[in-house]
Amino acid sequence: MKTFLLVAITAACGGASEGRTDGGNSTSAFDGACDGTASCGEITVRWTMTRPGGEETCADVDATTVRLTATYQADHRVATFSATCDTSAILTSKLPLGPYALQLDVLDAANEVLDTQPAVATLGTAGSITETDVTFVVTPLIKPGTMFGACSSAQPCMGSLECVPIDGSHGMCTTECPSSGEAACQEAAHAEGVADQEDCYTVVSNSQAGLFCAISCDNGTSCPKGMTCDTAAMFGPVCAPQ
Repeated sequence: MKTFLLVAITAACGGASEGRTDGGNSTSAFDGACDGTASCGEITVRWTMTRPGGEETCADVDATTVRLTATYQADHRVATFSATCDTSAILTSKLPLGPYALQLDVLDAANEVLDTQPAVATLGTAGSITETDVTFVVTPLIKPGTMFGACSSAQPCMGSLECVPIDGSHGMCTTECPSSGEAACQEAAHAEGVADQEDCYTVVSNSQAGLFCAISCDNGTSCPKGMTCDTAAMFGPVCAPQ
């Protein structure tokens, strides 16, 4: 039996902190442009991250930094700013009045971009602060011992999860599909913030037999971070822990 479910994601990195700046982590093509009597303003951007089924923090998705790139539409000059993810807001330095295209990137400790969101802002009045908001969509990292995470004799599954063999070399923590398999798999996926297709697969091995939840990776679907599409899987092709 194969049951396809679409599951999405969400979370909050705490309340926005107005007036938070980049702490000096910036580069700008506007240096000197707002000296003296120049008409300038500032931009502040607040961010959240959300997923159906529960809230998460920046730490839940290993997000450490948010980078703001502001492109001045009049002449395409660029300024970049950064702040720690858990501040939930960033305030630019003074910028010339006019329209800006914004790009917000959320990054992990290795500077890998986890998600990118666009925004726009227009500075229309000297001395003003223009505000805008974005929502990042980041799939939580699948960790060993958790739902869909790797398991072995040295790494047991947490709680009531079962370690089901993926192939001859490793296993995956998952849950059985009861008669209400579709709902059970969806609930499990929501709890982990997985935004992929959930299936019920038949597993028959020397140690286990039954229906278990897994993430399908056929039909061109991608796997969550920390997983890869295993086409040789015992009950696949499925997303298997790396």
